[in-house]
Amino acid sequence: MRGLGGKVAVVTGGARGIGAATAVRLAEENVAVAIGDLHGEEAEALAGKIRADGGKAVALRMNIRDDESVDALVAAAVDAFGGLDLLVNNAGGSLGHDRNVAENDDRLWSATWDLNLMGTVRVTRAALPHLRARGGGAIVNIASGSGTLATPGLAAYGTSKAAVIQLTRNVVAAYSHEGIRCNAICPGMIITPGASSAMPADVIARIADRIPMGRTGTPEDIAGLVTYLLSADAAYVNGQVIHCDGGARDVGPSGPARGTTA
Repeated sequence: MRGLGGKVAVVTGGARGIGAATAVRLAEENVAVAIGDLHGEEAEALAGKIRADGGKAVALRMNIRDDESVDALVAAAVDAFGGLDLLVNNAGGSLGHDRNVAENDDRLWSATWDLNLMGTVRVTRAALPHLRARGGGAIVNIASGSGTLATPGLAAYGTSKAAVIQLTRNVVAAYSHEGIRCNAICPGMIITPGASSAMPADVIARIADRIPMGRTGTPEDIAGLVTYLLSADAAYVNGQVIHCDGGARDVGPSGPARGTTA
């Protein structure tokens, strides 16, 4: 894609799943990548593979809930590659005991928001001075379909991802005049290796049958969209919230199974 060669990117949560696929795809576009992840050894293994394939990558164990850790990742990118142009805020997730509003205590709410919203804030805050120093850049925040359509049992996760979407818009309002674009992606049912091993095949098949395209998504599906949004091909795409879910949001969970009529 246009305008990516020679750029420098930070990818959080880059050791696995969507983050790893994004780091690999960016490296294929001649982007130097700094991979941050709690799983430091896996992040370094991926960076080593990218380097072995002729790309440029560094890795650091990092925690988006810790300012010093975030600052260290951004500094590693700048030190290794001379600056920073692109940011992918991918790290985050749902805490396993998330339920509905009445069942979630204050600690669960605080921990989920600290992870998803404040984690994205910390990394963005650390990256912005370097993007501004380069005369602009691009940010992609990985939100969730649960941030625009409520999902029972994921009250804290869904509201925190809705906040990430609003944060995206605030970055646009504050920094677009400095050449910094920011967009959000809401992935649908993306089956990572971890998810495929934890979820029965028949359950995945039933989910896929409710998706108009007839399949669940892959990390590479999201990585391709991230790469486009970071590229010069998306130079006028700003402040958008893009669902990448095979059309599932437009049909809804009560829609007819694929191949049937209502």
